[in-house]
Amino acid sequence: EALNKQLDNLDGPARRLWTVIGLLLIHQRKELPATADRLYPFAPASENDIPLRILQRLAADLAIVNGENSRVLKKTELRALLRRISKTQDPKGMAMRVVGWVEEVQEQHRRDRVPGRILKNLQQSNRMIEKLETELLSGRERDQLLGEAAAIKSRLDALLSARSVAHQSQLQKRWRLGRWLSRLIGGV
Repeated sequence: EALNKQLDNLDGPARRLWTVIGLLLIHQRKELPATADRLYPFAPASENDIPLRILQRLAADLAIVNGENSRVLKKTELRALLRRISKTQDPKGMAMRVVGWVEEVQEQHRRDRVPGRILKNLQQSNRMIEKLETELLSGRERDQLLGEAAAIKSRLDALLSARSVAHQSQLQKRWRLGRWLSRLIGGV
């Protein structure tokens, strides 16, 4: 049932291909990690393009396409991938390969989302701090807030000094970060 639910979101050759992959994984489930049933195609993909990215990586791994690019796989490439998976002489190895790519693509997606989530959380924290009434804070709460803000500033300083941006000097970045944090902390 979990597989069918995910297949409903696909159509055409991709749907057929994921059906075959899903059945392969079901038949090989005793050989797979226990967590495989919590991965795509048995659990929802975190983004709509995850199934395509997994197929792209798998097609590149099996030398059906050259390299891992972001273009949509052609129908002929999807059919070649379908034939390769359907006619594999090593179902356990193929299932392990698929699970490996599913895990890698999903982990890469999580890593790619981290900066956006951090920025969103910082913006939310900034809005909450703007509403904070400093006279209601105890001395301990004030110290904890200042300590956390200093720790965040230190980590951001280290992050920004480790990466260079072509159009912005390190001093400019530090100054902007310092100004932002000063405004953030200044209200406390």
